[in-house]
Amino acid sequence: MVERMTAADILATQSQPKSQKYGAQRTVVDGVTFDSKKEAARWAQLCLLQRAGQISDLKRQVVVPLVGRDGPLLSRKGRQMRI
Repeated sequence: MVERMTAADILATQSQPKSQKYGAQRTVVDGVTFDSKKEAARWAQLCLLQRAGQISDLKRQVVVPLVGRDGPLLSRKGRQMRI
């Protein structure tokens, strides 16, 4: 026997929040959303180090262009690849 789902059943399964692969929980610290509590804790540590003067110019998610031996690495469309 084939079991059928109604449209309401399908919508109910799609509206459930997905869990993270490794169980990480999103966290908000000082108005900044992080993907995990560990990431948020590390950011807090780095902010303390910056206030103490041990590090400077702290930035989040900086774009790094990829450069090879013969120059910049290009994608199929001719754009420079980056991380």
